[in-house]
Amino acid sequence: MGKIGKVLKREYLIRVKKKSFIIVTLLTPLLMGGLILIPMFLTTFTSEAQRSVAVVDLKGDIYPSFTQALDITIKGGKKKFLLEGVAADVITLPQVKERLTQRVDSEELDAYIIIPSDVITKGKAEYYARSVSNITEIDSISKALNKVVVEKRLNQEGLDPQQINRLIKKVELKTIKIVKGEEKAGGFVSEYFGTMIFVMILYMTIIMYGQSIMRGVIEEKSSRIVEVLLSSVTPFQLMFGKIMGIGAVGLTQYFIWGAMILGIGLFGQSFVIQMGGELEQMELLSPTTIVFFIIFFVLGYLLFATMYAVVGAICNTDQEAQQAQVPVIIFLVIPLLLMTYIVGNPSSGLTTVLSLIPFFTPMLMFMRINLVMPPAWQIGLSIVLLVVAILLMIKLAAKIFRIGILMYGKRPSLAEIVTWMKYK
Repeated sequence: MGKIGKVLKREYLIRVKKKSFIIVTLLTPLLMGGLILIPMFLTTFTSEAQRSVAVVDLKGDIYPSFTQALDITIKGGKKKFLLEGVAADVITLPQVKERLTQRVDSEELDAYIIIPSDVITKGKAEYYARSVSNITEIDSISKALNKVVVEKRLNQEGLDPQQINRLIKKVELKTIKIVKGEEKAGGFVSEYFGTMIFVMILYMTIIMYGQSIMRGVIEEKSSRIVEVLLSSVTPFQLMFGKIMGIGAVGLTQYFIWGAMILGIGLFGQSFVIQMGGELEQMELLSPTTIVFFIIFFVLGYLLFATMYAVVGAICNTDQEAQQAQVPVIIFLVIPLLLMTYIVGNPSSGLTTVLSLIPFFTPMLMFMRINLVMPPAWQIGLSIVLLVVAILLMIKLAAKIFRIGILMYGKRPSLAEIVTWMKYK
């Protein structure tokens, strides 16, 4: 085993043997699964509850049609909305509203609706309830009432509502992606969210493990362990081994998380399908996309990890590092700000140039690959530029680290850092 391998092994074993690593590794998938499945379960449970709603129809002929339009059933063939017609007129309305409000307060009713006599012309109605945050239920009521009112308007004009519905029926536009002359089902949701998931995974990985590298470098400088290490390895070997070792820790965590998520997914497949059947329609990533995912994920991690290593080599305390890491964070945030433009213009000249800048390549080039496959030479060039940038950043970090340990206790100025970079 070479010197880099020994440093890698040391960094890896120190971290994977910590109790915090084991606890976080085991609990994270369970917490994430809970955050996803519990709301789905609660939403389903809530949607199966019956709602008692009183309807005050001042128009006089809306209520019968409204009950038919709002005929929604839940499990067991039960009606979702238990509607109750309440008689009233303009004179008695205040007293009726007062009684209904008391019934809502006492939870005898969930809500009540006031349909004014001029609803056909003005198109306004009122909904009263203890909570008006259940958008799904309010939307169902609104759609049913709109359907009835629109039909009444059409009938008044001597038009057949069913015929009108046939005439204004919407055209469903199915999107089909052409990849190298072959047709492939695709759409905005699958492509955009597939890209977004990758970007967020890379972003969170860099934040977590990049800062771990930064703190590790600072700790070694402060404990002076580095003086012993540098007697047997070069600064470049130390930096490269540290970055790869902590990266291996991250890959170990992701491998364990992936295995656990796969197991949970297989075990609860029927539940997931029942809770959200639309997930079945989501297109899986192609093997080619997965390969590029891995390539740009690893290279993106290595690039930003070396940048965090540079920050750690410059700083002496965590407080200094929090300020010094701002430029790194900016390089991470810029691709997120550009996402909307890239999604809409994946092949534009500006997009091409931005995706070839090493600091933006991991996120932007993968976005382009997932949206519209760019020319092979652009992908190859972006990978080469990334690798060169990584090696240069590691060399820079090692050079600053080697000189920085001799300047411990004093944060260097920008001019001093530039001077250090010129040293051989």
